Amino acid sequence: MTQYPHLADFSTTEGHWHDRNVFRPTIHDLYNKYKVKSILEIGFNIGYSASMWLEFDPDKKSTLTSVDIGIHADTVKAAEAVKNLHGDRFSFILCDSKKVRKQLEGQLFDLAVIDGDHTDVGVASDIRLCLDLQIPLLLFDDYWTYSDSNGIRKICDQFLHEKKLSLLEVYDLDVEQPKIALYRNDTIHTQK
Repeated sequence: MTQYPHLADFSTTEGHWHDRNVFRPTIHDLYNKYKVKSILEIGFNIGYSASMWLEFDPDKKSTLTSVDIGIHADTVKAAEAVKNLHGDRFSFILCDSKKVRKQLEGQLFDLAVIDGDHTDVGVASDIRLCLDLQIPLLLFDDYWTYSDSNGIRKICDQFLHEKKLSLLEVYDLDVEQPKIALYRNDTIHTQK
C-alpha cells in the first residue's frame, strides 16, 4: 500500500520511493538551505517524488513542473491525480526531455531534480538542458549508479571537469543504495 492515497491506484515497473520519510530530511534541508521555490523535475514516473517535493515544502508555496516521456501506463493518470491534489503548484509536460526545451523557455527554476533517462546520452542531455535554462541547482537521483552503460556520476564528473558544475553535497539516504547528489550550475552567477 502506498503512503500516498492519491497514487494508490497506480503502478510502475520501475523503482520509486516506498517510504517518503527516508527522503523527508533531505528535502527539508534543500528547501531551508537553498530557499527553493520552483522546481523542474525530469522523470515523473507515477509521481512519488513530485508528491514529496510538494508535500514537504514548509511554506506550501513551491511550484513543480514535471517532464516525463510517458512510457508507463499510469504516468498521465498519476499526473492528473497530483494536479488534482496540488492545483496550480504542479504542472506536467508529457514529452521526452530531449525535446522539451521550447516548452520550458522563459520559465525560471531554482532547482532541477534529474531522474529520467539514465543513459550517458540522456544524463548529458538533461544536464545541458538545465544549464541552458540557467537553473542554479541540479539534484541527481540514483547517483551511486556508475557503469559503462549507466553512469550518472561519470557524466556529472565530465561536466565538473569542464567547470560547468560543482559538487555541493552528496546525500546518503542510508537505505539499500540510494544516494542523491546536489550540484551547482557554474555557467551562471547566482546568489544561492
